[in-house]
Amino acid sequence: MRDKNLEDSSSSTAVEDMTILSKDVEELDVVVEQQCTIEISDIEQMSTRIVRWKMNNGLGELVSKYAANWGCEEALVHLSKEDGTAIDVNKSPVELGFSVEDFITIMAYKLKPVTADSITIVLQFEERRITKTISKKEPLMKLKSELARELQVDESRLKLHFEFCSIKESDTAECLELADGDIIDVRCS
Repeated sequence: MRDKNLEDSSSSTAVEDMTILSKDVEELDVVVEQQCTIEISDIEQMSTRIVRWKMNNGLGELVSKYAANWGCEEALVHLSKEDGTAIDVNKSPVELGFSVEDFITIMAYKLKPVTADSITIVLQFEERRITKTISKKEPLMKLKSELARELQVDESRLKLHFEFCSIKESDTAECLELADGDIIDVRCS
């Protein structure tokens, strides 16, 4: 036989617990942010990933993650729609006109870094340093003729050297892998 007092006390405690829980839930400020589904095609690694993204969060965080994953600068990470239209990563899905119901497909890929076509070289002649800019693909001997005019010296008397090696007629900044600010020694015989 059951103890009626025990039964009444346990059901009363359960009701009290539910009432307390109900009051606690009512006091909570529950905020549920809307999310959209984004399918990201990673062109660099030939993979696809599906993520849930908050509608009001900018897509810049995606760029940061891909830059870290690919080991490149964020400026080289590019997001675009399937049709190739660039996506402004500073905007949120809402600002881009996406909706919660959309299944958004975007492409993520790395742009090639833009390299300057010209380079600044320092010509060291005796105690003088002369700075010149030249295309990476032009022969460095062009600098020799400019320098000869500037110094009022016969061009055939000038010799150009980089890292103790004589520069040949066809050598370019690109083939010698010169960097901005590298020094070319100029000797006059």
